[in-house]
Amino acid sequence: MRKSFILKILVAEESVDLAARMMERLREDPTFVLVGPAHEGEEALRLYELEGPNAALIDAVLPKINGIELLRAIRKSGSNCKVIVFSSHLNEPAIREQLQEAGADDLVEKSMGFEKVIELLSLHVQSLNRKK
Repeated sequence: MRKSFILKILVAEESVDLAARMMERLREDPTFVLVGPAHEGEEALRLYELEGPNAALIDAVLPKINGIELLRAIRKSGSNCKVIVFSSHLNEPAIREQLQEAGADDLVEKSMGFEKVIELLSLHVQSLNRKK
């Protein structure tokens, strides 16, 4: 039997409480290894560069370096890191447009719930397993 692909996920979320709940839920899946959480963009970028995750779950609005700039830095690095933006600011057209232009793979409004993020990450793992 083949081993399942492991997804190393960077979590960048300003809210300490929400980040803790997200991390707790992500830990339930044995195919997820977690990096973070980072509560500001500068910290998230440092962790990204240090740990080299193959997926990132980021908020659009972060202190120091916002989510849009963080996403641009991830894309500039040349990696094929899957980036999911999980944010309550996606209903703002300017932010949504900038995230799309910066290369976000998926945009998930927080009101849709975190299970949508889990579903997208699980689909990504399945896709990677098919490519093995």
